[in-house]
This record gives sequence, structure tokens and C-alpha cells, in this order.
Amino acid sequence: MGKRLRLDEVRCEVQDSRVLAKVQLSNGGLSHIGLATGFLPEANLERVAAQATINAVRMFAAFTGADRPALTLQDVDVITSPSTRTVLVLLRLGHGDEARFLSGSAAVREDATTAAARAVLDGLNRQIEALLLH
Repeated sequence: MGKRLRLDEVRCEVQDSRVLAKVQLSNGGLSHIGLATGFLPEANLERVAAQATINAVRMFAAFTGADRPALTLQDVDVITSPSTRTVLVLLRLGHGDEARFLSGSAAVREDATTAAARAVLDGLNRQIEALLLH
């Protein structure tokens, strides 16, 4: 398994007041899907897409069979500047005093949900080997 996870697909939709997200990641011929849901107005498409990405990463970690530190989504924000929009995510890796906070960002190119998924992967960039390979 390589060190980078590839983002294959991000799908989000709103049904009534429920937000649904599906994110597919792949690496070395292996593919996993993460799903997440939320309810409006607390959840938004970007937050649910970020959570689905984390859930897909967890599937890769579970596949390796070893104990992994907890990975949780702390915050998601979309920043708008005159030239671009950027999604920022804050992640927590681990528990209690051992926890580390990681941040990631991605410019909105196609849509903000894809940028949210890319921002999660950006935040995990240097941590992915520890999560998946050890």
C-alpha cells in the first residue's frame, strides 16, 4: 500500500432536511467508501463530506488490522477571499493529552464538498503512514 490515498469520488445530496455524503478513496488497487449523514441546519454539505472522508480513511485503517489512534473531525469552515474560496478543516488525532490537532486546506475548484474531502486528506498528509502502515 502506498503512502497517499487517492480521492476517487465525492457525492453529496440533500433529501428533505438530511444531508448524505459518500466518499470513495483508493490506494494500491484497494478501494474503500466512507458514508456520513447529518441534519440541517446543524450539518452542511462540507462538514458531512469531510466526515465521510474520515470514515473512508478509518476503513483503510481497519483493513490493516492494527490498533489506530482515534481520528475525529473538529471543525470545517469555508473561507471566501476576493480571488478564491478555500475549505479549512481541523482534525484531532488521538485521545486526551496524547491528542494532536491537524489542519488541512483545499481550494474550491469543482465544488466545496470535493474541496472538503481534499482538505481532510491534506490534513492527514504527513500522518497517513502512521495511521495505515504501522
